Formats: sequence, C-alpha cells, structure tokens
Amino acid sequence: MKAILRFKKHKRVFIKWFPYDKRNDAIGHAIHAECHYVHYGKSGCLITVPWRYTLQFCVTLSLLLRERPELTLVTNPPIFATLAVSVYSFFTGTCYVMDSHSDAFSCKWKYFNFLHRLLVRRAKLVIVTNDSHAHKCAEWGGKSFILSDVIVQFASEPKHAFNKAFTAAVICSFAEDEPITEILAAAYSIPSVNFYITGDFKRCRDFRLGDNEKNVFFTGFLPYEEFVALLQASDCVMSLTTRDNTMQMAAYEALSLRKPMILSNWPCLRRTYEDAAIYVDNTRDNISKAVGEMISHIERYRCAAIRIYDRRRAEWEKKAAELQDLLADFSKSEDCHAGGKGHRNNASSCPSDGTEVATFLQSR
Repeated sequence: MKAILRFKKHKRVFIKWFPYDKRNDAIGHAIHAECHYVHYGKSGCLITVPWRYTLQFCVTLSLLLRERPELTLVTNPPIFATLAVSVYSFFTGTCYVMDSHSDAFSCKWKYFNFLHRLLVRRAKLVIVTNDSHAHKCAEWGGKSFILSDVIVQFASEPKHAFNKAFTAAVICSFAEDEPITEILAAAYSIPSVNFYITGDFKRCRDFRLGDNEKNVFFTGFLPYEEFVALLQASDCVMSLTTRDNTMQMAAYEALSLRKPMILSNWPCLRRTYEDAAIYVDNTRDNISKAVGEMISHIERYRCAAIRIYDRRRAEWEKKAAELQDLLADFSKSEDCHAGGKGHRNNASSCPSDGTEVATFLQSR
C-alpha cells in the first residue's frame, strides 16, 4: 500500500500511556527519541477504562499526525496503545517498535492475545526483558531485543534523611501479584524497623488502616521527585512479586541509586541483581529473616550494590548503543517504509543462559 501521509525523516518518538516513566526517558535519551506521555483519568478504575482508552487512542493518533515520526516506539501494555501506533504506521508506511514489559505477557491480557500476536508480527522489533518473553515473541513470528534492566540517572545526594531507625522503602502498586498481606505481617513483626509503603493503598483489600502499627507508614502515590527522595533516604528497597519473569522498575531505580534490595526469589531477578539483593519466597517469616539479614550485613550489601551498578551501567551503555544501531539500520531499510510490507519476521531461538545480549532474529 502506498503511504497516504508523509513522515519526517529520522524523527523518533516514544509513547507511553502513563503520566511519567523514568525508564522511557532513559531509553529515549539513549536512542534520540522524544518521549510523550498520554494519560487521562485515574488508573486502576475499571469503570473508566473504556472512555480513558478511547480518549487516549484518539490523542495518540493526533499526536503522531502532528509529530509525523519515521519511527515510533510504544510501551506495551496496554496493547491498545500499540494498536493506535500501528494504525499510524499503516497509513504512513513507517515502522514501529514495541517496548513490552513483563505485564504484557501476563494472564491479565490473555483475552487480547490475538491482537498482541498480530501486532508483534507487524512490529519491526519487540523490546523484552527476558529470554522467556523473547521466546514467546519468536513463537508469534516477531523479532526481539532483550533489554533486561535500564540504568537511570539521579542526583547523587539524598534530599532528606530519616531518624536512626533502619528504614525500608517498600515499593507497591497494590497489584494482584504483590504479596501485601505477607509484607505487612513481616513489618508488624519487626517494630524496630520503619517501613514506608508506596502506592495507592485504597486499592488494597487485605488490611484495614486501623490495624497499622507505628513502624508502618503508607505514603500514597508519590510525585516522582518525592518517590526518588524516599528511595535515596532509605537503607534498602523492597519490591516483591509472586509472578515469575517479572522485571521491576523499582529494582532498576534502586540499583541506579546503589541501594541494596530485598526481591522475590525468581531466576531472572537473581541473574540480574546477583548479590546486591536478598531473595525471598514471599512468606512472612522469609521476609522478616531477610530484613534481619540486611540489617546485620548492610555494608556488605551496599558494596555489592555499588559493584553491580558499575557493571550494569557498562552493560546498559553497550545495549543502548546496540539498540541505537539497530534502529539506524531500520531507517535505512526499504521495508520500513513499505506501508507495513516486510514487517513480518521469521523467529529463531533466543539465548537461554541469561546473558545480556541482543536477540536479533533473522528477517525474511
């Protein structure tokens, strides 16, 4: 199909349906893409989802028609953000890249797998966080690039400080894969440690605010600068999930601040953060034990976080350069400007040893 609309040569934009994301900013800066955040209404409210997504779909198309990029990157989920980008791509003869987070492959979106598969096949590239999701893209006929973690830049010194009590920042969104009940039970069992739990606690049905102990503080959803200040001032960061193959933004941010972590005991997290974290099985006793271990050996874990940060930063810079080179090659290729033709790709196997390498599957 001949392109109906003209695009701006070498123009790149990165779209996400969310108020803000430091990860998008870091990737966008590395690949010279302008970040745009499209978000209306309150997240987490199912009643408003249809009108919010319809509005954001229309705003996204309007934004793309105004910016007219040659290449569009889009965060998935929600899959409907990618659908809006694919419509623009179809009518302009440009290509798009999906940045698919772990949640995109969860059962929450299983009813839209037919759409997900179609858009993966049509995408020029799908950025994923681990081998498992790279294999899934390969099964669906897509081309993947593994980017397991991102190093983001913050101010080096904390703006605030807590009292002498050991402080753990517990990063939550009160989603279904977070063991909130177990975290609270562990926190209540260690009154000498202060726990600052982020996120909209009104979404949690597993506890009553009247039951809170004096060492547990619910911050609510924090503006990003305040959120970062909390991480900086804390002794360690806790971010837990009951779902395997989940890379967490909180862990990216904690490592970027050289903070030791308490994470769930999943292989992808162990491979990525190594001895910068203590890994738990999401039970009250295991979480409590991990906090005690962190307190007893805090300097060892701080040193490990600094060491792993230095290594991951070098790897991130290498991966960012690889991604930039791939995108530059796309701009030179004829099939990127073919109105959707040539976007489908054969899939080959991805590395399964956990190494931080690009998975660039051979095109047809």
